[in-house]
Amino acid sequence: MIDSGIRRYQIEYKNDQPVTVENAAGDVLIDTNVEVFEEALAKVLVNAWESYHDEPDDKRPINIRTEIVDKGEEGRFALMHVEDRGRGINPEIRDHAFEPFISTKHTVGVGMGLTVARHSLRNLGGEVTLADRPGGGAISTIRHPLDRKGK
Repeated sequence: MIDSGIRRYQIEYKNDQPVTVENAAGDVLIDTNVEVFEEALAKVLVNAWESYHDEPDDKRPINIRTEIVDKGEEGRFALMHVEDRGRGINPEIRDHAFEPFISTKHTVGVGMGLTVARHSLRNLGGEVTLADRPGGGAISTIRHPLDRKGK
C-alpha cells in the first residue's frame, strides 16, 4: 500500500523523485479501503514535497519509516512517519494546519490536502498528526489500526 500511495503521488502530482522507505514493520496485513489510504498518503507526501519551497527537485528528500505499536486496550497500530527536511511547521498555523483552507501558500485552491487526509484516515479508524523533525523539517505520522474493535 505504501508503494502504491507513493506511485499515486508521483503520477497525480507529476513528480518522479524517489521517496525512501524504511519498512521496519515488515509485511503487515491491514484491513482498509486501499484507495482512501493511498490518497491520504499522497496528500501527506505532497505536503512534505511543498515544504521545500524553491529547492531543486533533487534536494527535496522525503523518507517514510514504518513501525507497529501496541496501545493495549486501544489496539495495535501501523505507523508511517513521513519525514521531510523542509521549512518545518509554521508557528502561525501549527494549531490550525488540519483546518480547511489553512496554508502558508498565497495562491488559490490550497489548504485542503491535510484536511482531506485527516478526515479520510479518521473514517478508517486512523489519524494523521504533525510534529517538528529534530534537525529541521517536519514529520507527518499516519496511524492506521491493525485490530478493528468488534472483530
